[in-house]
Amino acid sequence: MNHLVRLVLTVYILAFTSFSLAADVAPNTVELFVTHDQLDSALDVKKSAKGLSIYVIDEAKRLEMVASESIPKPTKQERASQAGLDEYKKRVTPYIVEQAKKQKNDLINAWQGIEKAMRYQIQKTPAVVINGNYVVYGSPVSLSVYRWKELTKRGAIE
Repeated sequence: MNHLVRLVLTVYILAFTSFSLAADVAPNTVELFVTHDQLDSALDVKKSAKGLSIYVIDEAKRLEMVASESIPKPTKQERASQAGLDEYKKRVTPYIVEQAKKQKNDLINAWQGIEKAMRYQIQKTPAVVINGNYVVYGSPVSLSVYRWKELTKRGAIE
């Protein structure tokens, strides 16, 4: 009798353990590719979620536009002569250099996102890439991860 109880308990523990492990499956990486306008609707989890990377693929263009618009315009006096334009260049160059330093990391991230989207052959946004090999288009992060988990539990994907 004691042997039978051990066997039943062992089977029960193994079954429960494998069930709970399958229920706890989580992706290693989740990459969200969106435009600036799609960010709020596609990002329905915390930005700090483990393994989450966010790539706003039109961010480089937006940053460049904001930077261009923020450069001080030349005065009438500066526009009146070549010497004035040379003075204008001297005046704005430190400003441009400072802005470039401030935006460097944001621009690097934006261009890395574009490079990754091209490598993954992303066709449209929003797109969620899970573990580098499973792509969901048009869904927010949480629903994409849910779909991935369901397929993983069924053994349809690894």
